[in-house]
Amino acid sequence: MENSNVLTLETTLVLYKREEELWYVIIKKLGAGGFGDVYEVHREHDKGVLAMKTEFDVEDDILQRLKREVLVYEVINAARRENPRSVEHILHMVDKGYNQYFKFIIMPYTGKSLDYIKETIVKGEFAPHTAIQIALQTHRALKNLHEQGYIHRDVKPDNFVVGKTLHRNVIFIMDFGMSTKFEKTTANLPK
Repeated sequence: MENSNVLTLETTLVLYKREEELWYVIIKKLGAGGFGDVYEVHREHDKGVLAMKTEFDVEDDILQRLKREVLVYEVINAARRENPRSVEHILHMVDKGYNQYFKFIIMPYTGKSLDYIKETIVKGEFAPHTAIQIALQTHRALKNLHEQGYIHRDVKPDNFVVGKTLHRNVIFIMDFGMSTKFEKTTANLPK
């Protein structure tokens, strides 16, 4: 990971600089968790809207979920370069970095989670056709991840999001902080 400097202006605007060149402007906080926060950021050179997930700097390896997540995203990004369809339902990592206070990853800015949509927008059950589409796409997302040699270990509606603009009908899996690598085997299982 590359080193950086962070300048804090007021309480909501933070500038991330790399080699004295401004890269990301943090616009607003989107959410908070026990290990860090998520922010909407704008990439300075093209005004692209992205999301930045942070993790407070901790010593305990068990608590370093973002480090594990970066390893998974590096595998996903490599697979995407070879065959984009092989990971079409997995968000990708745009960038990563750290400073003296936290580590971060930059990802595409997405739509809402399935949990948010169900509880806040739909306020009940999805229509049967929608539920079938959700089941198919979440299955494909998990299959994409398993084909890369990882198990998610935190599958829940909050970790599936709907894409934006061109991908607004695509469901993506995210949050690989608890994921683990598994060994593929050709051994036959007993019947």
